Amino acid sequence: MGIIGSEFTYKGRTYRFCTGYENEPFTCWWCNAVFEAKRQRQFCSDTCRVNYSMHFYWIDASNWCRQRAGNKCQICGKGDEYIDYQCSSRSGLEVHHIVAVRGGDRFVNPLNIPCNLILLCTPCHNHTKKNLHNIRKELFAKRCSQEVMELNL
Repeated sequence: MGIIGSEFTYKGRTYRFCTGYENEPFTCWWCNAVFEAKRQRQFCSDTCRVNYSMHFYWIDASNWCRQRAGNKCQICGKGDEYIDYQCSSRSGLEVHHIVAVRGGDRFVNPLNIPCNLILLCTPCHNHTKKNLHNIRKELFAKRCSQEVMELNL
């Protein structure tokens, strides 16, 4: 079992451990189930593949964050009608990591988990960056408690 966040190589590409199961042969990267296959696969089922993708792949996790937030800033409530033409995001809304991703490897990363992502408009994103320490603690605690309630844990 790998250390979450550390790097490993699979089929010539470098990845980061997100669940810790990624480098075991014929073991599902999401649920750790051992399975038989004629060729090497990463997942035992489509459900596990989708769950892994939605939690760790930036494209899927950021889209899930936008959908969960209803395409509205989670601080001030500005929505699709808000467009900041100086912003790099087409809608003026940006998906923000509460606990920052250091370095350039955002594509597959354990910090792309849903409770670490929040949708912000450009002014709120800029304000958040200026007041990171206190805001990160509040946002992470709020997001994680909401997701635990949604899962009925």
